[in-house]
Amino acid sequence: NFTQLLLRLTLLFNPLKIFSMISILLFLVGFIIAIYSYQALGRLMDVTVLLFLLSGLQVFLFGILAHMMAKYWVKK
Repeated sequence: NFTQLLLRLTLLFNPLKIFSMISILLFLVGFIIAIYSYQALGRLMDVTVLLFLLSGLQVFLFGILAHMMAKYWVKK
């Protein structure tokens, strides 16, 4: 498929672009849930917030790792 080809090329040559957008989205969802739960419920939904924030961090770190691997493969 054409979309699979585009995704593979993007992940091969610039994986940080994809992974950073997903990471930012997860961070934003975590912050929005934290603000909403603190304002509307009067307490912080800590497990949900931590899940989204740590998932965003993990995706970002995988993006950095994929970026380093892609640069190594292109250099070879």
